[in-house]
Amino acid sequence: MDIRIQAKNIDLSPDTETYIHKKLDRLERHMSQISGVRVEISRGASKGQRKSVVAQMTLSVGKYTLRGQDSGVNVYAAVDGVTDVVDRQIRRFKGKVYHSGQPRRREAGIETADASAVDQADLASQEESAEELGSVVRTKRFPMTPLRWKTPSSRWSC
Repeated sequence: MDIRIQAKNIDLSPDTETYIHKKLDRLERHMSQISGVRVEISRGASKGQRKSVVAQMTLSVGKYTLRGQDSGVNVYAAVDGVTDVVDRQIRRFKGKVYHSGQPRRREAGIETADASAVDQADLASQEESAEELGSVVRTKRFPMTPLRWKTPSSRWSC
């Protein structure tokens, strides 16, 4: 994973950079196919000076780009906020790509070996649970008449 950290109008200490790397490791745990990350931290001039640090994060995943932006009182608050924003985007992205269909996975350029291994493990566990439960011994059918209106006062009858 290629990580680029840029600072505009603000100096970053080595502690701040290690904090950013720690937060990026959290994102990498959620999605291992991240190929590049670009973090921009800048100090903006705002009237209230309350949320003057702005953090922007751009992730490259296959042929998709995920981007988030948040502002905070200091660098740590801004990085926490933008990490939460991008984390929500990753969850939504994984829901769209992984849980939809096989053709979309191929379009995304994301490795499907892990997903197929999980699918095979699910099938094996379903077969084992079916063997434990046994087989269907008897099925019953009951003749039923459809419901129809009895009177205009909206009462049902059989």
